[in-house]
Amino acid sequence: MSPSIESCDVAGLAARVEHIARLHASHAALLRDFVRDVTPADRHARFLFMRALDTDAELTGAFGSTAQRSETIWTQATDGRVTAVANLVPQHGGYAEFALLVRSDLPRRGLGSVLVQLCLSRAHRLDCRLLWGMVATDNHRMRALAGKFAFRCTASRGETLEIWRDTMTRADPRRRVVPAPQPLS
Repeated sequence: MSPSIESCDVAGLAARVEHIARLHASHAALLRDFVRDVTPADRHARFLFMRALDTDAELTGAFGSTAQRSETIWTQATDGRVTAVANLVPQHGGYAEFALLVRSDLPRRGLGSVLVQLCLSRAHRLDCRLLWGMVATDNHRMRALAGKFAFRCTASRGETLEIWRDTMTRADPRRRVVPAPQPLS
């Protein structure tokens, strides 16, 4: 599959959305610059463990997948810099796993929303009934975004929550179903 490219305007930030079936070493330089714009705290919230992401193989491995039909979807600003990255990995059993990361200097600009919507649409087109992901319990931005798109929380495993959403139905943006963070005791 060759890259699919579309243009969009996200909260005044002109962006180019690219769907990539397989990341290659040629993508590593763009990802390296992207990682420099992500704080260690945001990187931890995405990966739940610190990754050095120093080599081309680590970068393409962290943001890509070798699974069949998997995709990396990213947005780029008009200057060519990557602004957000999502991974979509269809699984056996009719669901797709997803994860995303937005540049730390661009929060709350709609980039995460664009990527979630693209992952939902793409999973639906791939006949995946559910979109599933793991979210760090302290990743408040992702939890809010998941709530915006009516994801449900089904389990908590220590530092993570499992979230899922049926790809076949439209979300009611007024219905937030991901639970609010509980105070620490």
